[in-house]
Amino acid sequence: MQEKMDQRFEAIDRRLDFIQQLMLVRIADIFGLIGFIVWDRYATLRPMDTRLKQLEREL
Repeated sequence: MQEKMDQRFEAIDRRLDFIQQLMLVRIADIFGLIGFIVWDRYATLRPMDTRLKQLEREL
């Protein structure tokens, strides 16, 4: 009976380890997505900013 209980606890422990790893991957995905959004935002606004500075110099 003790062996069966140990097997069950080991199975639960393996499942929890898998869930923990999956959560860490998801958190890394979220941070990566936020980083990409910030980078894309600045990359998109950079040409408009240079154009605005050029127009200010002309005026």
